[in-house]
Amino acid sequence: MTLNNLLFSLISSEISEGIAQTKYDKKPDEETLKKLYKTAKAHDVAHIVCEALEKQGFLDDGEISGKFRKKKLVAMYRTEQIVYDYASICSCLEENGVDFLPLKGSVIRDLYPEKWMRTSCDIDILVKREDCERAGRLLCEKLSFKRKDGQTLHDFQLLSPTGVLLELHYTLIEEDCLPKISPFLENVWEKACLCDGFKHKYELSPEVFMLYNTAHMAKHILRGGCGIKSFIDLYILEKKLDFNRQKLNELLEKSSLLTFHNGAQKLCGVWFYGEEYDETSIGLEKYVLAGGVYGTASNGAAISAGKGESRTKAFLNNMFLSYDALCVVYPKLKEKKILYPFYQIKRWFRVFNKEKRKKITSLTGIRNAVSDKERQNAKKLLEKLEIE
Repeated sequence: MTLNNLLFSLISSEISEGIAQTKYDKKPDEETLKKLYKTAKAHDVAHIVCEALEKQGFLDDGEISGKFRKKKLVAMYRTEQIVYDYASICSCLEENGVDFLPLKGSVIRDLYPEKWMRTSCDIDILVKREDCERAGRLLCEKLSFKRKDGQTLHDFQLLSPTGVLLELHYTLIEEDCLPKISPFLENVWEKACLCDGFKHKYELSPEVFMLYNTAHMAKHILRGGCGIKSFIDLYILEKKLDFNRQKLNELLEKSSLLTFHNGAQKLCGVWFYGEEYDETSIGLEKYVLAGGVYGTASNGAAISAGKGESRTKAFLNNMFLSYDALCVVYPKLKEKKILYPFYQIKRWFRVFNKEKRKKITSLTGIRNAVSDKERQNAKKLLEKLEIE
């Protein structure tokens, strides 16, 4: 059994709730445990692997076993904080008449065998654009949240007293959103339904929720990777969420995401059901495992090269930000688009700063280091998954 086989059989034995069992009945040696820990840690799944190893009696008093156990304890503690803050946020918004819609991990966590198995670094909640400022103010006044500096085109961030990050979204459309998904996310409130027992807490239909999560995965693949955890989410959603397959496939087809979704499903089948690899799942696995939980600049550079972006264009894209991207740096630009050239020049003065210059130089260097083989592999993967 390879290291990857061991990793995924251990994860599968936990998330499948007894349906699938690890086939590894021999205790891994210390070197194997070290490699297993390195990969699991990079993808923020070491706590799940720890649970499986403990049940098999494969952990001892050694250093690596201790590291696994620490990751599990941290995951449980972190989840307790997030669950507590999430409940407080929901109560505050509900009691003060603010319509809100939880996203991502806040919803998926409840479908896992144990909440702590679905770790996250933040809480994502959607509110209506016109309610966003009031919602933020309420959370600061009543729950002692603090607003963080900076704002994107789709959310602003708050920090709870326990240190949990809240991303308060006022739109699901991001500056680099996949173009064909936008129509399905523009009027998301029209597709949302009130949750049972609430007057202001909403939820997406199962099909739209699946579509949104698939689009989120695809976006991160284009940025440099999305990690194993996203595929565990997909496995859990496919298994636990009561959705209409035909309706979902129609939405995915219209959004040009059906092929990607099927490719991601296939990799889930390989990892968690022991299905045979095909060419697409081999390429996708290699890309995902190399990227870790958040992806890498190297992966992102290879994807850009695979899409046909030249080294010169990559450099110019770093130097000349698009209007939407520049609005993220300078939010006031949204009020006066005519000042776009002025803010572009203003940013260049920032780039002259040593630290800023180092980032541009680093990104340019990473793009220039992409080999022809990496470019071809990325191009082939994009063609197989049909995302752009």
